[in-house]
Amino acid sequence: MDDADDGLPQYDEFGNYLGDDGESASSSAGASDAESGSSVGESDSDADGGGTPPHPANGDEDEEPPTSPGADAMAVVLPEDVQHYAPAAAVYGPDTEVRVEEVDAQPLSTPLVAPPVTRRSEYLTVDAHERSAVVPAFSLAYLAGGLCAQPALVRNAALVGALHHGKTGLLDMLVAATHARPATSGRGGGGGGGHPLAAWRPYVDGGDGKEVAARFTDARIDEQARAMSVKATPLTLLGTDLVGKSHALHLLDCPGHTSFLDETVAALRLVDVAVVVVDAAEGVCRGTELAVAAAAAARVGVLLVVTKLDRLVVELRLPVADAYHKLRHTVATFNELLVKWAPVDEGRTAAASDGDGAGDDDDDDADRAPATGPRRWHVTPEDGSVVFASAQSGLLFTLEQVADWYLSRAAADALTVPGRGDVPVMPASALARRLWGDVWFDRQRRVFTKRRPADAAVGSDEGGTHRSFVEFVLAPLYKVYAAAVGDPPDEVARKLNTIVLGEEEGVSTSLPASLGKAACGKGPNRRGRGRRQGSGGVGRRPQPFKAADLELDVHPLIRLCMGTLWGNCDVTGFVSALVAHAPSPIAGAGDKLAAFYTGALSMDGVGSTVHTAAADSDVDVVDDWDDDSEDPEAGLLRCLRRCDPGPRAPAVLLVAKLVPHPDMESFYALGRVMAGCLRQGDAVRVLGDGYVPVGSCAADDGGGDEEDVAEATVTGLYLPGGRYVTRVNAVRAGQVVLVDGVDGVMSGKGATLVSVGADSGVLPPEAHGPDADGEEEVTAAGRVRSRRAAACHVFAPLSRSLAVGPTTVTFKVAVEPRAPADLPALVRGLRALSASSPGLVTRVEESGEHVLLGAGEMALEVALGDLRSHYARVPLSVSDPAVPLAETVAETSALKVAATTPNGANSLTLIAGPLEEGLAEAIERGTLPLRPRSRLNPPTAATAAVAGVGVGAPPLRSTQARLQSEWGWDGLATRRLWAYGPEAATGGNVLIDDVLTGAGTPQRSALNAARGGIVSGFRWATREGPLTDSPVRSVKLRLLDATIAASPAARSGAQLIPTARRGAYAALLSASPRLLEPLLSLEATASSAADAAVVERVLSRRRGYVLTDVGVAASPLRRLTGVVPAMDAVGLETDIRLVSGGRVYVATVFDRWAVVPGDPLDADVVLRPLEAAPDVALARECLVKTRRRKGLADEVGIGRSHGGECTGWM
Repeated sequence: MDDADDGLPQYDEFGNYLGDDGESASSSAGASDAESGSSVGESDSDADGGGTPPHPANGDEDEEPPTSPGADAMAVVLPEDVQHYAPAAAVYGPDTEVRVEEVDAQPLSTPLVAPPVTRRSEYLTVDAHERSAVVPAFSLAYLAGGLCAQPALVRNAALVGALHHGKTGLLDMLVAATHARPATSGRGGGGGGGHPLAAWRPYVDGGDGKEVAARFTDARIDEQARAMSVKATPLTLLGTDLVGKSHALHLLDCPGHTSFLDETVAALRLVDVAVVVVDAAEGVCRGTELAVAAAAAARVGVLLVVTKLDRLVVELRLPVADAYHKLRHTVATFNELLVKWAPVDEGRTAAASDGDGAGDDDDDDADRAPATGPRRWHVTPEDGSVVFASAQSGLLFTLEQVADWYLSRAAADALTVPGRGDVPVMPASALARRLWGDVWFDRQRRVFTKRRPADAAVGSDEGGTHRSFVEFVLAPLYKVYAAAVGDPPDEVARKLNTIVLGEEEGVSTSLPASLGKAACGKGPNRRGRGRRQGSGGVGRRPQPFKAADLELDVHPLIRLCMGTLWGNCDVTGFVSALVAHAPSPIAGAGDKLAAFYTGALSMDGVGSTVHTAAADSDVDVVDDWDDDSEDPEAGLLRCLRRCDPGPRAPAVLLVAKLVPHPDMESFYALGRVMAGCLRQGDAVRVLGDGYVPVGSCAADDGGGDEEDVAEATVTGLYLPGGRYVTRVNAVRAGQVVLVDGVDGVMSGKGATLVSVGADSGVLPPEAHGPDADGEEEVTAAGRVRSRRAAACHVFAPLSRSLAVGPTTVTFKVAVEPRAPADLPALVRGLRALSASSPGLVTRVEESGEHVLLGAGEMALEVALGDLRSHYARVPLSVSDPAVPLAETVAETSALKVAATTPNGANSLTLIAGPLEEGLAEAIERGTLPLRPRSRLNPPTAATAAVAGVGVGAPPLRSTQARLQSEWGWDGLATRRLWAYGPEAATGGNVLIDDVLTGAGTPQRSALNAARGGIVSGFRWATREGPLTDSPVRSVKLRLLDATIAASPAARSGAQLIPTARRGAYAALLSASPRLLEPLLSLEATASSAADAAVVERVLSRRRGYVLTDVGVAASPLRRLTGVVPAMDAVGLETDIRLVSGGRVYVATVFDRWAVVPGDPLDADVVLRPLEAAPDVALARECLVKTRRRKGLADEVGIGRSHGGECTGWM
């Protein structure tokens, strides 16, 4: 052996330890090692600058260190303890964290370095330690704890309207007036001070010398890229009105594209007023009508905002008089829409003409304000229900605000009028009524008059006397635009200083001399309110324009001028209009309950101790009836009607939609607190869409499930702020809030949250009586609150509102993962995607394919992008877009069809026929209810039939009367109307009992007992039709005869349900069945007549046609309306945009169901591959292709497809 191996351990060829060579070798090796070890130890010790090494890290004091350096060499070292490599700390350094994991600790599907994922949600938390790029300029503590705690100071509104009409720009102005931008780094809360703030501007530099809108409420990346909102974004602000009073504003920015109308419908469930935004240049269009119709269905008021006034000057270049007539035409057209869609129960009177309310010297009632009200469906600029705006120019005002602007600059309290002496300055509201309509200002007498003066301007003539709106409102704006756009640079400064400041004599200024001496910055504030410094010149004199200001671009220069003239981001007029014409949560609670609450709205005859007023009253007779003996449902209804935030009211919250977290893994629940106070950490019951309280009388036969409920804990409460959220500890009645922690137990897109138990809040000190025991009072309040919470019904599900009308799904695609192993991820992603989109429907067909259904191509495009990027995050394969179909019948069955149960003891005889025109739509809208509202403690059996409650009870008398008067039904058919289907309350098919048996006979008793099974089979058959397994609609199914066994076991549901379904199928197939396809309503806005012709040519190739082609008033634009089948509308918008070069905008929305041409059962039709079928064979082609995709046989037959025994005879 070599010397180099002397003294080293020996191993065999398998790595087994053999020991040392011998004792002598061990001794010599030990001595040698001792010497070398000592020297090495001293060298290491000197190098480290230390002496004795420390004790082991485990701190074991009983273990002693080796006494000699050579002792380690004598120790037995196992093979697994041999250190072959240096430790990681010595290799990588002490500052490097080293983690040793097993090879299989991380799955192969998870990459070692995950790629960055771009989130489309940018919600940020604003608290004491975090700050977003935009922070509130107001106190969040005052907003959350002061204003929001008082429902009378809260206003809930949704901004709705057509696409690109200026909704987001209007909110940007509100954000600019109430928010600021941090100028320096550092910590601080939103609006809490501690760091300097800079003004937040609604327009930013977009590069290449162009400015772009900030679009604050477009918090998604795709929204910013498309310059279009796709989600309804909530925003909470603190607004100040014209008198300086603060209010809490909960606003929702709704999308304008027709594919996202479901977001608008969901948002309107939470608010009390719809702020309809209309472009001044384009006027009222189809998107505006859809918004008004949705507001009418939600029973909310309306407020009109006419935006983009700058387009009248810069783009259309209208004379000032023509601009007035354009605005007046827009307001009149909008009022026509309100008359068309106003709720029937409004009881409104005839709308006054546009000239009414304008004061003159001959009208004794000039100073009397017009009738106003939050539910009045008529708007006029005179009372502030019409607001004028231009986000591009920084304008947002009402006529009352303009009147106050003029009056605040008057030089004296009184004006001297020849022949009339000193006349006191009129109130701003009175002057505002004289600034609209056919009202002129007589300069000689210095009075407003309705008599047309002799020198009145004719048409667009610039000379003569113009109407007061033109002279006092439009003329100053036109002068600013003319100076900023058309004048040479050397004249701009002089004219702008003249217009804004009134510096030069003899030059027409924006302040008419007819009002007397008017100098900017002088004169008292007539209304005695404190205005902000710098909000328009009140309290300070605006500075003259400088040379540097003239170097600005046109639009920034105009904004600077308007800000100096009218006020920089002055939104007080808009806030005042919102406060005056939007009901508070207390005043709007009754309409909200009537529109969505499924429980009883009147407690007449319910319970043993009910102390309420009449059914149509919102005020109770006994206000302090809150003891334990009160009926809990009556007490709950009182709390909901009053929007009561008190301790005895259970916390009830209406959830309209889910908003994704920034991580896109979980969701906030966006809802409105209807009553009570909800605190963080409270336990709540999440009531599903089908929930009914235990012991209640359901509103329909078999409808509702008392087990559709789950419990959850509120982990967080937030006030939404657009791109940030603010955490709060408690929310009270009337607020629109985000709730965290309940999305995991929600079974649908919406829900109703009710507080659980008696610990949902602490009784405030003011609630204790002077001699009451506080602890006993809290216990009593909790007991009352708990009993009332158990009596709560659900609010109507959102799906019921979205299933009819323009939000009906019209397109569908099938998705599947490219790798089969990604199927679980796809299923989870589809579940999350369905929760985030109110109108999106996900379905699994019997063939196993996953289907997405949406209201438009754009909705499906956005949904698929979210599914790929955020929810599933797997590669997907997507099919071509298709169209969902429906089934109906064209005529009454030629045969009477009899179906027998498998045991032969029961038989049903049925025929089918089409419903009367318009009846199916009325049922689907919910205007023909079969049963009264669900309530606890129903009437006794003696009055059940009269009240329309119980098995065998006839429909409501109001429904029977409408069926007889409007659709010509006979009295027997209306009384024997059994059920709707497939939905219990809003199904578009009816089942009628035409069996002629006497009341009280054994046959009638047995038939009533079997009614539930027959109705279930009928709804099953209408849910999945015999042709393509598609829903059936507009069908009347009549039960002519029935043989029912007397034994309950022989007539069980297992026997009757499939038999009724089989009989319904046979009746439908014998009544000339037809397929239905969605028919879309189209509106196209073209820039010229040539572009309008392009639309007509494209539609003619897609089975569509143009209905109207008219010009837009005072504009070169053309507006076309038409219809096109959804089956041929795939890619229509892209096709028209390409052919027209982008000069035509097209919007499509569901209009109605239309019969597919051809007979689907015509077996003589020959379908050739790769060839388009003619129109007469289109129904057959749809039938065969749909059945093949679903794995069904090509031919339809009752015996082949469904089995069982069915016979028919004439």
